Amino acid sequence: METLRGVIRERPDLTVAYDRLAFMLRASGRIGEAVGVLDDAARAGHADRALLRSLGSALGDAGDLRRSAAVLEPLVREDTSDLQSSDALGQTYARMGRGAQAKEMFERVLAVSPNTAATWNNLGALLLSENRADDAVAAFSQALTINPDLATAYNGLGVAYARLGQTERAVEQWKKALALRPDYADARDNLERASR
Repeated sequence: METLRGVIRERPDLTVAYDRLAFMLRASGRIGEAVGVLDDAARAGHADRALLRSLGSALGDAGDLRRSAAVLEPLVREDTSDLQSSDALGQTYARMGRGAQAKEMFERVLAVSPNTAATWNNLGALLLSENRADDAVAAFSQALTINPDLATAYNGLGVAYARLGQTERAVEQWKKALALRPDYADARDNLERASR
């Protein structure tokens, strides 16, 4: 990380260095520092679309949902073909409880790129939050058809099956999630609850 900080000092216009440093900070659980790095770059005029998208996503992960939406909305408005920003904005809207707008963003992405497993997964999570377990099963299943290594989709599918009273199917999905990610706390907790 210090190497990237050095690159930023020498080449403050190199936006990819800010983005990579923020990515590494987020991966190590230092979300506040990641937001700070991206914020500093944006305020200094060194932000491109990718950096602003990263800032919007990081703000959402940090819980600053209003600011996340404020960063992402212009990106989506200015370029409706920017599917990554649309998906990130959909996630922010979902966290804000703005389900209809979140669904609109996810459907925009899927209309253009129907093989985007992460967006199907995000739609499934939104549908679960709206207590639409049957629809969530379909969305998570589509995500897994596209990417059978998506542990979060197996976990979500398990939750959807559990809500439909299909405990055996739920347990099977949580086990698949844990096979892919043995440290996946949500899947482990769900499996433990089902075993009681």
